[in-house]
This record gives sequence, C-alpha cells and structure tokens, in this order.
Amino acid sequence: MAQNALSGSQGATNFSVGTTDSVFGGGDFCINFKLKYGTNTLNQKYSFFTTGASVGEGNPQILLGLDVDGVFWIYSGGYATGTTQLTWTLNQWYDIEVNYTSGSVKFYVDGVLKETLTKTPTSQAGMWLCGGVVNGSVAGVYDEFRFSNIQRHTANFTPSEEEFTNDANTLVLWHLNEGTGTSAADSSSNAHTGTVNLGGSTWVAGYTFTAAASGSQKNRIMLGVG
Repeated sequence: MAQNALSGSQGATNFSVGTTDSVFGGGDFCINFKLKYGTNTLNQKYSFFTTGASVGEGNPQILLGLDVDGVFWIYSGGYATGTTQLTWTLNQWYDIEVNYTSGSVKFYVDGVLKETLTKTPTSQAGMWLCGGVVNGSVAGVYDEFRFSNIQRHTANFTPSEEEFTNDANTLVLWHLNEGTGTSAADSSSNAHTGTVNLGGSTWVAGYTFTAAASGSQKNRIMLGVG
C-alpha cells in the first residue's frame, strides 16, 4: 500500500503542517519525524519546528532547526547553537528525534545522539512542523510526526521500522498518509487535526517502513528546491 508525505523548498515560510491548539504543557517533551534531506544552500538558519498561533508567526517562543553547515540550533528568547557539524546526504532519509528535560535539549539522528544544547523553552499555543519563520524551513520531505509529553529516549536507540502507534504520552501523531488536501488526521486520542499549508509544495511518496507490520510505503510532504 502506497502512503504519502509532504515536500517543500528552502526558505518556504508558508509550508507547514500544524495546529493552533494548545499542545505544550511545560515539562519534558519529545519530537519525532522522518526527514528526507533537501537542498539548503543559503547562509542562514532554517527551522523544522516552531510554536505559534499561526504559521510564520514573527515572534515564536520555540524554534528548532539546522543551519547551512548542518548544525542543530534552538531559539527560545535567544539562540543556542551546536558545535557539531554534521554531514547530511541529499535525498537520504533520516530519523530525527529531539528530547527535552530540565534545560537540556538532545538531538538524535538515526538513533545516535549528535548534539546537546542548554536551553529552557517556553510554552505557547500552536505548533508547526516545518513552520518556516524568518529564514524559512529546512528543505526536504517530511513524514511520520509525533509529539510526546515525555522523553522517549535518554541514550542511543534503534529507530522503529513501524509507524508510531498512540499511547498515553502521545499528544499529536500525524502519519501524513492523506496524499491530498489540506488536513492531516491526528492518530492520537487528542483530535489535534493538522492544517496543511502547501505553499507550492506537494504530496509525494513517503518513507518505506521495513517492518512486516507496516509493509508499506508512506506518503509525505516534500519541501522542494526554492
């Protein structure tokens, strides 16, 4: 069964999937998603996650992303930027996980801890995957987004090869399997239906899960070259 994802370009400030609902509650959190890395060439910071009452809001409380050199960063009242310059291969899928607890933000790529930053994010209504703000979004294809109210991992791990399933700590779960339209169903029990702002981006074929339980290729949103 073919499934979908979403794709868009560097600097796209109107591409996102998100909700204006209040989701953050303070305390620990975890962000998971699949990213097929696209072309990010401008000398600036790009976001892959932001909070705000609307996509592209000028004064977000939380921004997470990568700069042009492949370094993770977070903004919340000021920037904290990593020191580890990672090599990102164009059109390769990566499993991204960000875990937060007690002022420490840990970035994992394919289950391996790559960066730890010190920052205490503030909460705000609304959350947006690839919600481009100021310099815009990290280009690529996005799939299988989950937001949780716990740390999912505290050490290196093996990423799941099945779609995520809902549990008591899942606040938002967008599989992004729709393949068309401007809504993303929330598979958590919290009914945070996502609003898809295509902004010139497209639905494309997504990540292929290898576990027998899934046995399928997902759809995603792709951020193409701008």
